[in-house]
Amino acid sequence: TIPLGKYKKLCIGLIRYFSALLYSSLRSLTLTDIIISVPFFVSSIKPFSSNCFDALDIVIGKGPSARSIRLDIAPFTLIGATTRAGALAAPLRDRFGVISRLEYYKPEELVLVIKRAADILDIKIEDKGAMEIARRSRGTPRIANRLLKRVRDFAQIIGDGVITDRIADDALLRLEVDRMGLDRTDRSILSTMINKFAGGPVGIDTLAAAISEENDTIEDVYEPYLLQLGFINRTPRGRTVTRAGYEHMGIPYPEN
Repeated sequence: TIPLGKYKKLCIGLIRYFSALLYSSLRSLTLTDIIISVPFFVSSIKPFSSNCFDALDIVIGKGPSARSIRLDIAPFTLIGATTRAGALAAPLRDRFGVISRLEYYKPEELVLVIKRAADILDIKIEDKGAMEIARRSRGTPRIANRLLKRVRDFAQIIGDGVITDRIADDALLRLEVDRMGLDRTDRSILSTMINKFAGGPVGIDTLAAAISEENDTIEDVYEPYLLQLGFINRTPRGRTVTRAGYEHMGIPYPEN
């Protein structure tokens, strides 16, 4: 049943969208990125929440004026992508036949991505230069491609147009991306926790206020990579800086 009120047009539009996807073509393949953004009532309609995949029943309105629309649908394959599988509605999540996890790219794999992008953009790059960029890309191709374009600018201005390891290192340091891939905000988080809060524990609200950043941005953008590197820990009392985090910042680790 489509809920009424101020969201009526949005709800009807979403139902129409998914109906069109499933009804339009025979044996269609549908990819939905950030699938957690699909509202709960949409993910709970029959093809997504039960084993009945041959029809789509839509009830519009409620009470005596309610009417039902039935659409026969062809077989379809739904592929959903998300980093928060737990936020999906259980009926939808449990209907996926295969659940796979994508891992971060290794530097050697990112080198291939960077060299391919360099060929497309007609950028001359050496293997060592590609590796220098790959090591600082946080295992993510889109970050590697972004850094490649910025390093290309430096290579054209201060070099001869060829990205070498020296040019890449100099350019990324000027862009404040260190040899572990940390940027200014990453280092600000570490230095604030060490210098202002004695390494922690410190709560996320306090940390966000201290560096003038939003809580969600810290938790979703910066914290995962710092946790992956082992520079911080999450405890019931708050975040703490590890010995590796102290060493990366060049500050002696307190033994007491």
